[in-house]
Amino acid sequence: MKVSPKDALLAKSRRRGFALIVALALMSFIFLLIMSLTTLVRLESQVSATSVEISRAQQNALFGLRAAIGQLQEMAGPDQRVTGTAGLVEGLSQPLHANWTGVWDVSGLNPHAAFTEPAVAGWLVSGTSTSGGSLEPGSTVKDPILLVGEGSVAEPDDQVQAGRVAISSEGEETGHFAYWVADEGVKAKVNLNDPHRRASSGTNEEKRYSLMSAQRFGVENISTEASGGGKKIGEIITPTDETSEAELLRLASVNQLGVINSELDPVRKYRFHDLTTYGKGLLTNTAQGGLKKDLSLAFEMDLSDFNANDAFAAAGESVPNLSAHRVNYLFAFDDFGSPRPAASDALARGPTWHLLRNYYRLYKNDDPDRNQSYKTGHPRGVESSGSGYKIEARPYFPNPPNNGSKTGSVTEGYYFAGSDPVARAQYTNKSGANVDLARETDMPINPIVLREQFILSLETVLEQEAVAANEETGTPRIPAKYRLNMKIAPRISIWNPYNVKLEFDSMVVNLVHTTIKTSINVEKGTNREYELSNMLNGQNISLILTAAGGGKTTLEPGEIVIYAMSENTYMPASGTLESACHPYGGPIAELPGILFDELDLDDKDNNNHVLIVEDDENILISGETGTFMQSFIRLGRSVGGSDEIRDVHAGRLKASNVITWPPDGTAVTLMDLDADGLLAVPLPIAVMDTYLKPASDNEPVQFLTHYNPRASHFRRSTGVMEEEDLGEGPVNPGNWSFSLGELSSWNDGSIPTAGSWGDDNETGHTHVVLFEIPTLPMQSLAGFQHVNNVTHYAQQPAYPIGNSYANPYIDRESLSRTISATNSGKTEHYTQLDWSYLSNEALWDEYYFSTLVPRADLGMDDSDWNAFVTGFANGTYGLSNSRIRLLPGAAPADFVETVLGSSGGNDIDADAYEQVAASLAVDGAFNVNSTSVEAWKALLSATNGIDVSYLSGGGGSQSTASSQDNPYSRLSLPNDRADRPWTGFRALTEAQIEDLAEKIVEQVKLRGPFVSMADFVNRRLADDDTGLKGALQAAIDETTINNDFSSKVNSSDLSSYNIPFVDHAVGPIESGATGYLRQADLLQTLGPVLSARSDTFTIRAYGDSVNPVTGAEVRAWCEAVVQRTPQYVDNSNRPEDTPGTPLSADNERFGRRFEVVSFRWLGEDQI
Repeated sequence: MKVSPKDALLAKSRRRGFALIVALALMSFIFLLIMSLTTLVRLESQVSATSVEISRAQQNALFGLRAAIGQLQEMAGPDQRVTGTAGLVEGLSQPLHANWTGVWDVSGLNPHAAFTEPAVAGWLVSGTSTSGGSLEPGSTVKDPILLVGEGSVAEPDDQVQAGRVAISSEGEETGHFAYWVADEGVKAKVNLNDPHRRASSGTNEEKRYSLMSAQRFGVENISTEASGGGKKIGEIITPTDETSEAELLRLASVNQLGVINSELDPVRKYRFHDLTTYGKGLLTNTAQGGLKKDLSLAFEMDLSDFNANDAFAAAGESVPNLSAHRVNYLFAFDDFGSPRPAASDALARGPTWHLLRNYYRLYKNDDPDRNQSYKTGHPRGVESSGSGYKIEARPYFPNPPNNGSKTGSVTEGYYFAGSDPVARAQYTNKSGANVDLARETDMPINPIVLREQFILSLETVLEQEAVAANEETGTPRIPAKYRLNMKIAPRISIWNPYNVKLEFDSMVVNLVHTTIKTSINVEKGTNREYELSNMLNGQNISLILTAAGGGKTTLEPGEIVIYAMSENTYMPASGTLESACHPYGGPIAELPGILFDELDLDDKDNNNHVLIVEDDENILISGETGTFMQSFIRLGRSVGGSDEIRDVHAGRLKASNVITWPPDGTAVTLMDLDADGLLAVPLPIAVMDTYLKPASDNEPVQFLTHYNPRASHFRRSTGVMEEEDLGEGPVNPGNWSFSLGELSSWNDGSIPTAGSWGDDNETGHTHVVLFEIPTLPMQSLAGFQHVNNVTHYAQQPAYPIGNSYANPYIDRESLSRTISATNSGKTEHYTQLDWSYLSNEALWDEYYFSTLVPRADLGMDDSDWNAFVTGFANGTYGLSNSRIRLLPGAAPADFVETVLGSSGGNDIDADAYEQVAASLAVDGAFNVNSTSVEAWKALLSATNGIDVSYLSGGGGSQSTASSQDNPYSRLSLPNDRADRPWTGFRALTEAQIEDLAEKIVEQVKLRGPFVSMADFVNRRLADDDTGLKGALQAAIDETTINNDFSSKVNSSDLSSYNIPFVDHAVGPIESGATGYLRQADLLQTLGPVLSARSDTFTIRAYGDSVNPVTGAEVRAWCEAVVQRTPQYVDNSNRPEDTPGTPLSADNERFGRRFEVVSFRWLGEDQI
């Protein structure tokens, strides 16, 4: 069909219109595309700009992190620094600053002077005060910012504020940084476990490790919400069951607790400042700088290496006739107060290192050290006895010559310490030569004479029958005639105060007793008095104590046994006493007198006449004591087929002091007797009783706090005397009773048939264990509290190390006091020292026990050193103190070589004890400057739920008390179950733990910061209450934990005693009982994991970037965990080098290197 032109034109027009529409559409699309591209470019530019700002903010946050690390390195890198939070600051008015971390410089402090606050090195937080000065926790922060806010903590007072520091570029602020450093050491580490607690299927030894040192934190006692609020963690999970324990060990952060159980989620905010999953403490010396020294390796190494060591022996003093080796001392002290000892070179020396070493090594039955030529026949260490242990009794070494003379010939190393062994370096021997006076190298282990009774009784021997009256002849009745004898029956109570059986062949108690000045009045019409003034007048009575039936004597742990005489003998008395009760046995003394009838005399010694009485005469007897009393013991034991007797002065009551009964010298009527009817049995009339006072007795000085029943010397006592009369006149030791009293029958309660002591010495405990012989390698320095002869005199503490009470004879601001007195025209000096303070100062910062010793519970002994050390380095074996860990990065082969030398045998390298700390750390070491009650609660609950092995039934066999609540014990192997005051251990309730934690924090705030571990353990040299006792003891005494021990000694009770500082001696009488919780009992378990500083810190840093045009701000946060390492920042010094080496300038300033061990970015919601 033909198309018309018109239609063609219309069609053509339509095609052109469509093209226009398409063109317009394309143009719109292109415009839209261009606009989109423009927007995209603009957005990309904006994103790019924002990324730049974010990057800049992050860089600023990292700059803040680096600034924090730099400040931390300079302030806390050196060893002689302590750390803590601003909670230590008194009257802090800024709660947002309470968790700032402070660093104090403790170098150059004098521990023998009054305490002075250490210099604050600085606060580990950014910002300055509004005045531009140095920042203090009480200051107002300039340009503050929250680094710990609602995203981290639940309570407003737990938030942390720091100051922003501006960053400028070409004169314009382009951003800011801020940081805060958190101290992880003041928190309880939640991801620790006790690998020994489930040893029920294993050995008793391994179960005991859980009591010997804190293997974990008891986080089950932590509150999940505000302190004391909400559930305890232990109410939600059981941290000690296998499942929960494994989950806790896997935690990388406290924030993950909610993953274990959703009910635990609040913990991450409420316990932000109390719990951590980080933290290792280096084994460094806070007081003097340098690495701590390992006493495990020092005391385990060969004796020849030990003797060659300057610190322990070689640089010390010679010992007469003790082979070639010398001895050195735990401390030497010459900073005497006034008056000084007489000698210009007077030097007070602490216990010898050999004494401490030989005590430690008592756990070894077959110790080669005891086979030295100068210790011929010296007894072995403990040996297994059933499920318990036993040990042979022994004297201290060196001990006195056999003749007991302090000026006698010095043979075989036996000698006697002179008049003032504390501050005297020499004495003059028999030949007139000055001889070095060494202190003991072995402590005595022997029974203690607990009681000496002499029972006086009368017996009559019929000499002539009565003749009846004859009425027929008028002959009157002739009375019967009796010879009157006085019997003196000795009864000696001896006590094994140790946790092991004590065995000996025989024991001799030498008694130089008071004169029994007895007057006999025979009444028949007129009184006739016959004075018997020489009865037992100063005679030296030797009483040999043996087992009934013969053989060795074995005393069970804590056992008290009465020995009595089974045979009648005539005076003078020396005899054998058996461990059985023979009430009538004893020596007979025929009473000398005047014959008052025609009877022939029975004159046994041609000097004295017997006293004859008739059956109708009444007898009145009066008695009084005379000049003095003393006793000492000797141990007899078989050596090489012969009996060797050595004097042991530990049982000596007096040397030359007068005991008078009654004190005023007035005779006392004992009993009116009728002579008729005395034939059946001897009639008891009196008992002369000398005994160590139990708690129920009148006015004893605090037992074991200020009195040592094992002391070698009782020369000076807490007696009733004036200071100027020292050495003369009557003196009664405060803890001993001397009396002469009436008896009415053999059933009188004052003549017990079984030995007892503690609450009472007649009806008290038959077994009382107070001191420990090591049966396993030691783990805690507080275990040295059981070493005897650390102190010399009886009026010194029985447990000096680990405790710190003010000495009643020394001003609390001082450490020594010298007493001078004239005795028989000769001036004598007597030096009192604060043994606790000086011993603690020497030990607690410089030494530790690594427990790197082959474990007996694994069947290992001294032949397995290489296997055990290699196994520990490879992770096969753990240590008995599982908190001691090999540092990450320590090469196992290098560690083994450090310990055992390049030869790789079983011998410890002589330098290993000084070097091994460079490879070790304490996992979760706890800083004693912590002011967190919750963290202290967790620490104090470290033993919660463990099984406790104890001796049962007094027989030395072991039993187990299962799942105990927070047990603490003075003994690693207690003598009984929990809460038996004189025989058991303590188990603390949750309420008691919380109360104690609160009281400890009060002491930390009162005394802190503690400038060293010794400062924490010791009392302060101050005239206020901090000078009376250590911080832990003060905290304990502020609780009700020991309230069951109600008997106290008051100042009025001591008014007649020669105690110059009576307020130092008041307190609970029973403070030495094992059920009485003391500071050293806590330190026995907690001490190995404590420190006065922290080595792990968390840094939270902030950075922002500010747009100079718009002023817009972009912010970033990061967090890093940093750990101090043993290596110095400048590796030109070795880790074991000390500030006196000397160190390089950089190492003096910056100390040991910090390293970042963890890093993460944080979101704003996490702040």
